[in-house]
Amino acid sequence: MTKKKFSKWTYSGIAAIIFMSVIVCGIYAFGQIGEENKYTLKASVTNDCTGTPWFVGSQQGFFEKEGLDYIDVGQTIATQRSYALALGQIDVLDADPLTLVNLLKSGVKVKAVAQSGISPEDGNKNKEYLYWDVRRDSDLTSFESIKNSNRTIKIGIGALGCSSDLQTNALLRKYGIPVSKVEYIVIPEQNQQQALREGIIDIAVLQTAYHGCARLRLNARSLASSSDALGEAGGMTLLICREDFIETHPETVEKFIKGYKESERWCNDNRKEAGNITAERLGLCEGGAVSHYYSDKGDINETQLQIWLDEIEMQGLITPKEYSVSDLYTDQFKNSW
Repeated sequence: MTKKKFSKWTYSGIAAIIFMSVIVCGIYAFGQIGEENKYTLKASVTNDCTGTPWFVGSQQGFFEKEGLDYIDVGQTIATQRSYALALGQIDVLDADPLTLVNLLKSGVKVKAVAQSGISPEDGNKNKEYLYWDVRRDSDLTSFESIKNSNRTIKIGIGALGCSSDLQTNALLRKYGIPVSKVEYIVIPEQNQQQALREGIIDIAVLQTAYHGCARLRLNARSLASSSDALGEAGGMTLLICREDFIETHPETVEKFIKGYKESERWCNDNRKEAGNITAERLGLCEGGAVSHYYSDKGDINETQLQIWLDEIEMQGLITPKEYSVSDLYTDQFKNSW
C-alpha cells in the first residue's frame, strides 16, 4: 500500500461523511451549554500519551483556573479523530501538520490555533517525539542497515496517514532505502511492545511514553528519532480547531489554549512526574514513561511548518504550492500563552 493511495482514500472518506455533520452536530448541540451559559468544550481525552496535557491539566487545576468547562466525549481511536473533529463531535485536536492538511484537502475548514509539540532545542534525544525502536538482539544496527537486510522489514505504526508513516518515509528516502524493503503493519502503539517482543514486527514506531516503557521492559534500542527524519520540525504538533468553532466560541478557544499550554509547561518542568501520571492513566510501566516535550509558548514556528509542507509535497500528497504556511494557521490567539 502506498501513501498516495491511502491519502486519496482518507480524503474521500472524510468527504463522504461530512454530509452527516448537520445531523450529528444537532444531536450534540443540546448538551453543550453549561452553567451560567458557558460553552462546554467537547474533547476526546485519548487513552494514549497525547492525553498527557489533559491528564495533567485536570489534576493540577489548570483548566479550572482558566474557567474552562469541558466534557470528555470518550475514547476516539487515532484513525477516527479527524472525523470526530470534522463532524463536530469534538472541538479541538492535538495532531501533526499532515492531519491538518488531510482535513483541508477533504474540504473541512480548520486552522491551527497554537503550537503544541516541538523538537528539543538542546538536541536532547530523550525529549524526542518519535522513536524507531528494535529489540536489543535485532540484527539491525542502524536505520540505514535496513538497506542491506536480506528480508522485508516489518515496521509497526499506529495508523496510516499520520506522522509515523510520513516520517518513516522521510527516513527511507534519507538513507536511500527502497520502499519495497519495508512493510507497514498497523498496530496500536500500546500493543507494539508485545508485537516487538513476539517478532510480529521488527521495528516499533513509538511516541515518548511507549518508547520509555519499551526501553525499560524490553531493553529496546533506537535506530532513529524524529529529529533524524525531519530535523527541527520532527516534534511539531498543532492545536487544531474548525473555523466555525473559532468564530463562534473565541473565548472558549482562548481559555483552552491558556490551560493547555500551562499544562504543557508543567510537563516540561516535571517530565518524570507527568510521565507517571500518564502511565497510571494508561496502565503503562511504572517508572519508564516520560511526557512529550512541548513548546513553552504557542507561537507557530513557520520554518518548521514549511518543512512539513515540503515533505508532504515531496511524498506526493499535495501538489506544488497547493498550500502555503499562512493557509494552515491563525495568529488570532497569539496573546493566549
